[in-house]
Amino acid sequence: MYIVHFDKITDEINKAVDQAIAAIEQSNTFDPMKVPDHVEKFERHVGILDFKGELDMRNIQVRGLKQMKREGDANVKSVEGVVKAHLLVGVHDDVVSTEYDLAYKLGDLHPNTHVISDIQDFVVAMSLEVSEDGNMTLTSFEVKQFANVVNHIGGLSILDPIFAILSDVLTLVFQDSIRDEMTKVLAPAFKKELEKNHS
Repeated sequence: MYIVHFDKITDEINKAVDQAIAAIEQSNTFDPMKVPDHVEKFERHVGILDFKGELDMRNIQVRGLKQMKREGDANVKSVEGVVKAHLLVGVHDDVVSTEYDLAYKLGDLHPNTHVISDIQDFVVAMSLEVSEDGNMTLTSFEVKQFANVVNHIGGLSILDPIFAILSDVLTLVFQDSIRDEMTKVLAPAFKKELEKNHS
């Protein structure tokens, strides 16, 4: 019979995740992380006016992921004889900053500018399964919805109505496409390190 020693397994998982973070941080492709260019068409209604436009995000680079840390201990439980663990990793003491070039079309406006979007409270949720001999398998991995995205758009004041429209669209892009792209990079990196060291 497989006796689960939760304290020992929790410590082992905590250590494994910390080692995985440390190993990933050494990668030259990790920080800054390059994200594919993105084009987004949009429509917005402001007062009595309708706005249709398109934005083109290029040379997207994410910085600050080296500040990732495990949040507390892994939550370990046994489900039908299978040891499962859930834990969070995140950046809270600093922001994850994304820089990119932005070209947008909005009415008669077709400018090019530079944008810095700061992601506040970057959090990753992951789940693991641990076999009787200590092998770990990453079963789920998700970059969670961002608590807040603060956009700094070159040449525009936050009081400018155009700023509000663009910032709204950019925030939605971050919550959808950018978050997905970050998951695509981070998930296999964590999977490789966790299963390499404990398989």
